[in-house]
Amino acid sequence: MKTSSLFDDGRANTVSGILINWLDAIEHFYSNYKALSFLSESKAGRSYLHPQNQFIGQCPIRRINLLMLQFDKQITVLHKDIDSSTSAPSNYRLLIAHTQLLNELNRQAQELLLLAAVSND
Repeated sequence: MKTSSLFDDGRANTVSGILINWLDAIEHFYSNYKALSFLSESKAGRSYLHPQNQFIGQCPIRRINLLMLQFDKQITVLHKDIDSSTSAPSNYRLLIAHTQLLNELNRQAQELLLLAAVSND
């Protein structure tokens, strides 16, 4: 079932499409956050550290920690925006913006997780 388009700028964003995309981005965000947290904090992850460079696989731990900070910041922004929600069209625009940011963070997380999985041997 297709609902009416919210925007007249040529994008085919529907209410249901916006919500589905946001939920998908949130689901991946949560999954990536858990995986990055495991790498960042676990003894299993730390046992694979290169002694001089502090890598997990081929991924610098520093990059993981910086991305985790960005994830935390985005969670704060999401909470703030949810608490200060206004009209429905504004909310949908916020969801689209958040979805784009979440997708970019998810892309970066997947890149780091792939690097972490690559052995230094």
